[in-house]
Amino acid sequence: MLMSDIYFKYEKVEAIEDKILVRVNGNIQRMSTKEYERLAKDTKYSVYEKIGLRCLDLKLVVISPPIISNIAPMPSVVEPVKEIEQLKDDVLKASTQHAIYDRRGCPTGRHYHYKAGKQTSLLEWSEIKQKLEAAYLDLEHKVYFVLTMYLGTRRQELLQTTVNDLTFDNEKMYVNILREKNSEQTEPVPIDLTMDYMKDIIAYHKQRSELKPTKKVIVRYKRVHPDGDKKAFTVSTSRIEKIDRWMFSISSGTALRIFKKTLGNNFYTHYGRLWSLSTIGSSPEGSIVMLKSRSGIKSVAVLGQYMGQSRKQLNKSSDILKNITATPDIATETKI
Repeated sequence: MLMSDIYFKYEKVEAIEDKILVRVNGNIQRMSTKEYERLAKDTKYSVYEKIGLRCLDLKLVVISPPIISNIAPMPSVVEPVKEIEQLKDDVLKASTQHAIYDRRGCPTGRHYHYKAGKQTSLLEWSEIKQKLEAAYLDLEHKVYFVLTMYLGTRRQELLQTTVNDLTFDNEKMYVNILREKNSEQTEPVPIDLTMDYMKDIIAYHKQRSELKPTKKVIVRYKRVHPDGDKKAFTVSTSRIEKIDRWMFSISSGTALRIFKKTLGNNFYTHYGRLWSLSTIGSSPEGSIVMLKSRSGIKSVAVLGQYMGQSRKQLNKSSDILKNITATPDIATETKI
């Protein structure tokens, strides 16, 4: 410490969260969340995720070469008949090919996040529970899977939760979720304590509460003169502090493997969001306001993309239509 610093005292200025890993044009680098959101909104970049890593690719601008009128076009050396036959072969090859992959390695014509296509068929909870028991997951992986299905959160939203984000009362557990992708911040999502696997969640939460803090933040300090000299209000030092405990210690890739191991290779973590919102929306008591309050999705059009198809609800629709169209039998009265 300098001798001039003896006359100053230090006060905390702000805490800056850790930067996230982003792959920009193939190069992995660290940047702040605000910087990532700013670039993601820029139309010059294409935004996607690959193997759990956020990616930004600069879109290529194709500039057509200038047309020079003095140079005559090259004569075609391909005969018209052969050219037509080549086009037929290309169309036949494209129609019989199982999948044509784009530059991301994903099939064209499908949702680019999912190589096997987007899963919209809703599994019954009894079937999911059976698959979960057969997967033999450890406690942390089981809790992550169950909370994703119950809460309907995005992968990173749940991975960024801390131990203090989970609170309890006599009837429910409340999970405070930091929403991503410009979603509205919601109130803590309640989960009833009588639901399946809640004992596992409480036991795992107790284990994580007994650990040392693992969440790091950068804390900055400023020099403050005892006499209030404004010239001395300059940032002078900073250090890393651990202030909280992460709820999960798994990576984004591990979270994806948990779902594939439990439900199948064609499934992914975002299926839990579709399943949760669709299951609530299919209930007679469900409403759009309820789904928006639980997910933070602003647009009703975007909310409609999370509505899956349920065989159980399909059968119910047949019964409803039958009841609507049914007419009571009127007995013919005989006149005496």
